[in-house]
Amino acid sequence: MEVDVDGYNLTYLHLAEKHSLPKPLNIEEEQLIRVFYEHKIQEACGAFGFPYKIQATTIIYFKRFYLQWSFMEHHLKHIMLTCIYASCKIEENLVSAEELGKGIQQDHQMILNNEMIVFQSLGFDLIVYAPYRSLEGFVDNMEEFCQAKDDQLQKLKVIVAFILHIVVSK
Repeated sequence: MEVDVDGYNLTYLHLAEKHSLPKPLNIEEEQLIRVFYEHKIQEACGAFGFPYKIQATTIIYFKRFYLQWSFMEHHLKHIMLTCIYASCKIEENLVSAEELGKGIQQDHQMILNNEMIVFQSLGFDLIVYAPYRSLEGFVDNMEEFCQAKDDQLQKLKVIVAFILHIVVSK
């Protein structure tokens, strides 16, 4: 058996070229795709006005889903939308599949069809401990401890929003 530099079987690659099968993605390509869809998740959640906890939960679901599957096995956009829908359910910010589908001009049935696949891939372990929870608790403690005034609270909220944006986008 002949193997190329990347470890691919040359016989298989030759057959793949013959039958026009797609080449597997390399690590850099997968990382670029993942980052692209994470930004799309943030855009979609921002368009719906979802809180940061839904964005964070969705991104974690998306990453965990693709630890089980290849990017080439399931349509990324469908899984992304299903993860948004699932995180809305779990974080008690219920949005119907129809409403979500209508807001992004997609068929809501696709979201519902992929819901069980996502839940099974996550091992039905749906509780997420994201960093925003600790940060919100810290801010609440700071408000009480410092007995902050309205202008100080506004500054604190701006700082927290900036930090949450950084935490969610990582």
